[in-house]
Amino acid sequence: MFRLLLCLVIGSLLDANLRAKEFPRPFSYAKAVGSEYQFVMLGPIEVDESAAGRDREALRQLRQQFPASGLYPRAGGTALWTTEASYAPSANTFPSRDGIHLAVIEGDWWTTKDYVSPKRLPAAKEAEQLQAPAVSFYAQGQLLRQYRVADLVSNPARLEHSPEHILWAAGAALNDETGRFVVMTQDGLQVTFDIRTGALLEKRGAGIANPLASWILGLCGILVLLILAGWAWLTFGRRSSRLNAPATPTYS
Repeated sequence: MFRLLLCLVIGSLLDANLRAKEFPRPFSYAKAVGSEYQFVMLGPIEVDESAAGRDREALRQLRQQFPASGLYPRAGGTALWTTEASYAPSANTFPSRDGIHLAVIEGDWWTTKDYVSPKRLPAAKEAEQLQAPAVSFYAQGQLLRQYRVADLVSNPARLEHSPEHILWAAGAALNDETGRFVVMTQDGLQVTFDIRTGALLEKRGAGIANPLASWILGLCGILVLLILAGWAWLTFGRRSSRLNAPATPTYS
């Protein structure tokens, strides 16, 4: 009963804190892609117009220079391709240096990711978000493949919640040399894709969630114990042997 009351109190305080906080907003941005390209993602114009002072003016200039989301030459000019991809912040978009492919971590969970709640979402809302898009792959701006959150995670009960979202993503990285795109999930999985086709190549446990991790940790523990035992014998065993050895007789 006490734990339930504590969770309710913490949840109420967190909800009040959320109302007082300003969430990250979907501002437009441009970011470099290698030395040849830049990727542009436009947010809602009303959000850009809500920025203050110099930021608002910079966003206006960005929208004038780049009329649509897509890939542009670093030197300027018209888009190599545009895309209808849903807005995602800079940390969640992964354009490849080949100038063709793009991976996007979907959803607006990033707006509340820093506000983990002790309360879980209602079951219906949780089920809805598990069926929502998680990762999308594009070639020259056109959708190739899309995966749901439920396709990537294996244990939804392990996922933390904010008051509004399932917090399923734990990071992602693109290897331009191999074309491999890796997504880490909050339930301890590492999911590998081919960014060129959107194919899911591998889904396995990562870190402590890896099935081999317990064996590795166990072997490491045994090794540490053996080292400690050897050190203890060398340090104390030899000293004890010297103390218990019979005294050498002396003759006069």
